[in-house]
Amino acid sequence: MVEHDDGPQLAWLVKNLRKARALTQEDLAERSKLASDTIRRLEHGEFSPSLKTLRKLCAGLSLSLSGLFVSLELGDMREADIDELVNS
Repeated sequence: MVEHDDGPQLAWLVKNLRKARALTQEDLAERSKLASDTIRRLEHGEFSPSLKTLRKLCAGLSLSLSGLFVSLELGDMREADIDELVNS
């Protein structure tokens, strides 16, 4: 698993996508129809989410599931990459 200075890649990506969209964890939870605790745990890399959870998360982030997987596959992302993903 790829890690950033902030932890596992998925956790880092979720947190940065949420922040890029100016959402709180509670906002994202509401938009995703997930519990706020689920968002917090995702951002801390405390569990591996199911495909169903990832689909809900992507809906809340207005991001395709394939877009999430591609960004994870790319590995080392920077803020400019996050901005491009958010604005696509």
